Amino acid sequence: MAYWTCIAYSSILMMSTNVASAVYPVYKSMSILNQFQITLVFAAYIFGLLPSLMISSWMRSGKGLRQTLLIALLAALLGVVIMGIGASFSFLIAGRLLQGISVGLSAGNLGAALVEYEPDGNHHRAALATGLSMTLGEEAHLCLVRVSRNTHRISLLHRMPSYLCCCFYWSRSC
Repeated sequence: MAYWTCIAYSSILMMSTNVASAVYPVYKSMSILNQFQITLVFAAYIFGLLPSLMISSWMRSGKGLRQTLLIALLAALLGVVIMGIGASFSFLIAGRLLQGISVGLSAGNLGAALVEYEPDGNHHRAALATGLSMTLGEEAHLCLVRVSRNTHRISLLHRMPSYLCCCFYWSRSC
């Protein structure tokens, strides 16, 4: 069960942290952001990602997988909420920074958990599952964007907390 939970967690986390990209053209067309600000918002994600990647294995060793993933999940949830409630540059920077932290804390740890929890001990299958779960999350994000083309894309951000709450529920078995 923990194996499939980690796959679902990884997919949903990737979907939730990438859905924001769909709203940047909307914000640009509404003159909320200019091209330089959009670049800074993308950079904020990296500024959150890199330091958290460096400390993620240390956190897992000290706090355990469940607590590390819970912190990552809370960072993702908070990032989505901040981006969903505010349509200004500072809200987008703060939200993307938190989403970068979330992915940095969880990506490597989820990959290691999949190797650890793979039912048959097949490390190659666990590595494949890691890549596929992240890709599935990316594809689900693209499907959500395509489905919502006729509606206001910003509403996608308001759906993400429910998906992340599902991760929280599933993280109990990791």
